[in-house]
Amino acid sequence: MHDATHGWTAPGVLVIAVSVVLLVPGFGAGRDRRVGEEAPGDRRTATV
Repeated sequence: MHDATHGWTAPGVLVIAVSVVLLVPGFGAGRDRRVGEEAPGDRRTATV
C-alpha cells in the first residue's frame, strides 16, 4: 500500500480502521463469562 500511495498516511489509516473494527469482537471475547452461564438480566434458560 505504501508503494501504491507513495506515503504512510493511507497505510496508517487502514491499520487504525482495522484495529477499531476488531475492538468490537475483542470486547465481546474478553467478557468474564463461562459457557452455559446466563447473562445478568437474561431471563432465558441456559441449555447445555
